[in-house]
Amino acid sequence: MPKNIRYVLFFIILIFSTLFSGCFSGGDVPNASGDRVPPTISILGVDTPHKTEAGEISGNIIIRVQAGDNVGVEKVEIQFKDGGGQVKKTLTRTSVSSGTAQNGLYEITYNTADLLNATYTITAVAQDEKGFRTSVNYGTALLIKNDGPSIGIGGDVIEDGDVVTYPGPQDVKVLIPAGYDGIVYTFNSTTPTMGPPINSFNKTRLDGSGCSSINDACEVTIRVEKSAVLKVRAYKWNSETNEYEYSGETTITI
Repeated sequence: MPKNIRYVLFFIILIFSTLFSGCFSGGDVPNASGDRVPPTISILGVDTPHKTEAGEISGNIIIRVQAGDNVGVEKVEIQFKDGGGQVKKTLTRTSVSSGTAQNGLYEITYNTADLLNATYTITAVAQDEKGFRTSVNYGTALLIKNDGPSIGIGGDVIEDGDVVTYPGPQDVKVLIPAGYDGIVYTFNSTTPTMGPPINSFNKTRLDGSGCSSINDACEVTIRVEKSAVLKVRAYKWNSETNEYEYSGETTITI
């Protein structure tokens, strides 16, 4: 083959190998917009104003996150994970508390009573407008401990975790706390995590003075016909998030 033809073929092969190397490379390849840069995110702190000396956390906490991206952060997620690493709750924010989508502060207030009492870790995730995601873990685990509704049988006040023995069927009185719509409960089953209408009492369905207002505490009665593990949580509707929120859980064994 003449030398000049070999040179031409060499340059053609070189050009094509350069053009297509990105298509088959396992490295960082830009998307259609040319964006190669993933977002950045850091957890600045978690404020726990109701933390006890024993380290138990209840009520509202405030999570402060800094996130940025050259294109713009589309959303920030806060994930609460249990001891097995399973995500039990995800909070999503699409707008900054201050700053811009390129570099902004996100302050997220969350009522921990929505979680079951347990130890959780927090993971924050930033996603940019092109779909790149970056995550970071908060270094301190949170021990969540919120009180559930008060329970009474006869003249006795039953505490969370108590095992009690009474002869025959019992009327269990449950106090729906002020500010809640009603209660959800289960017998010998999984934890109640959904709102009405399954196994629920709603204040507006009750007879008696003062029970129709969410601002009043109200007592309801659950009939227990035989031995059972009773789990009770209060619930309320959050019109801002369009989700149910819950109190802590009270569990007793009868």
